[in-house]
Amino acid sequence: MVGEDTGRPCGFAFITCSYHRGADDAIKHMRGRELGDRVISVNKAEPKVGVR
Repeated sequence: MVGEDTGRPCGFAFITCSYHRGADDAIKHMRGRELGDRVISVNKAEPKVGVR
């Protein structure tokens, strides 16, 4: 997988939290943080709409 705007390899990960608040806190804490030389994006996974 390669980023469209950078041409560099990119990746993704999924985590599971036992509590909604824990997930929300983790997202707030990690969103926009630097990891190595990159700024990471952190979002909640949402179901795809209109997928069969």
